Amino acid sequence: MSKAESNKLADANILSERLNTASLLPSGGVIADFRKDSLKRYYALGMPTLKQEEWRFTNVSALANASFGVSANTDASADDIFQSAEEYGLFKLTTIRFVFVNGHYRPDLSETTDLPNSITVKSIADGGLQDPTAQKYLGKIAVDQRHPFMALNSALFTDGLIIHVPENTVVIPPIHILYLTTETEVPLFTNPRLLLVAEAMSQVTVIESFMGPEDVRYFNNSVAEFDVEENAVVDHYSLNLEGKAAFHTSTIDARQARTSNFSTQSVTFGGHFTRNDVGLNLDGQGAFGMINGLYQISGDQFVDNHTRIDHAQPNCETHELFKGVLDGRARGVFNGMIMVRQIAQKTDAKQTNRTMLLSPHAMINTNPQLEIFADDVKCTHGATIGQIDANQLYYLKSRGISDEAARRMLVFAFANNVVEKIKIAPLRDLLESRLLEAHKVGEALAHVK
Repeated sequence: MSKAESNKLADANILSERLNTASLLPSGGVIADFRKDSLKRYYALGMPTLKQEEWRFTNVSALANASFGVSANTDASADDIFQSAEEYGLFKLTTIRFVFVNGHYRPDLSETTDLPNSITVKSIADGGLQDPTAQKYLGKIAVDQRHPFMALNSALFTDGLIIHVPENTVVIPPIHILYLTTETEVPLFTNPRLLLVAEAMSQVTVIESFMGPEDVRYFNNSVAEFDVEENAVVDHYSLNLEGKAAFHTSTIDARQARTSNFSTQSVTFGGHFTRNDVGLNLDGQGAFGMINGLYQISGDQFVDNHTRIDHAQPNCETHELFKGVLDGRARGVFNGMIMVRQIAQKTDAKQTNRTMLLSPHAMINTNPQLEIFADDVKCTHGATIGQIDANQLYYLKSRGISDEAARRMLVFAFANNVVEKIKIAPLRDLLESRLLEAHKVGEALAHVK
């Protein structure tokens, strides 16, 4: 047996033990087969390597060599991290909150009073997999057969939410899902799962927040699936506030029907290693999709944003904007793929990726991609990498602002261009205040003559 085969076998044995923990849930025949197939797929794929095109700038060796465990304790104390989340302002975002601690749903920490009776929200560990929505849709939207971490989540998830929004239902308060990780004896490995089905003419907003101790190693591997039916509107936000020693991988996939509207916007401040994969499948005429992202990292942090937009039907429109601010020895990757199939005439797709490097040691690899098989389309993409604009800096300094203060203001303005597109006022205000605090813009403005 080769060394590579031996490593894969070791991975499979470990995963089998963890799968036994997951399979204690009453998952039913369809879900049980889905888990087994996912485990086999991960066994076949193994950990990604730099030789694979989708991972050639993303070294996962530190993750592959790390040791993690799972937590079966749903009563773990979350006082410290809960207080941190409260101080950060996460509890003020909305009146509907579902809290998970170390991968397990905590109804005692959650707030669901304002949840409309018309929609169905079930915890996976509390019978959610028996729901017809899960039986029909789970694993049918996030279907990338080449993604090992997606397969890993599908094999090992133990909890999460199944959300079903019926036809003609408008959910006014955003639904906030807060994933908290605490310090444990063994570094934790959790696989949160979210499935949301929005039927025709419905509307809902979901926020996913991830937070953990600053210097504790753990691994969050999340998957979120969205089925957006005809004329439905779904807005999704993902906030990464993980500790600086954490590993974070996420997969977000949406399937859009005719004239539907789906947006997903991510903000990444935390994590030692972060890989975000976002996919849109515009499977109905007249659909609109948007993917925005902001990441601000420093030290030795690493963030990889991979996006895939599949224009599979005519007359669809997508907008994509990603911005990164990198300091210290931070590294970033952006890979954005837009595919326009032959049937998808009248496609309008715009992709923009801009990166600001604040240190000579920071680095970004950017790779915008277009594959167009239709002949009547409007598709544009652009990528810029640079430092603080010298002309803008000179203008501010000519107004009596110090060099340091002017730089802080320009970095804030660059990053806030993404934040200001957020529709939820409390979330937008929270992130703007955090950016202002991070760059000490208040001090800078105090020196304006």
